[in-house]
Amino acid sequence: MLSEDQYFKAKSFMRVYKDSLDCLKEIAAKKSYESSTATFYEKVDEASKKKQFAFDESGNLKKAEFVKSSYFYRLNELFE
Repeated sequence: MLSEDQYFKAKSFMRVYKDSLDCLKEIAAKKSYESSTATFYEKVDEASKKKQFAFDESGNLKKAEFVKSSYFYRLNELFE
């Protein structure tokens, strides 16, 4: 049987362990968000360079010269 001191040490350890796991989950979520944002930015930049879309004077997205071959065109077709 556990002594009172051993019980409180074990309980304290489990609390610290749970906090560590929560912290790791939070870090993983942030890294995942950063990674997906970076991937999206790269796709947007690549598509812009290939003239698959463009931005007008006010910063709104508009279709460009090679829109049919665009990843974003196909994505837009899925959501319409």
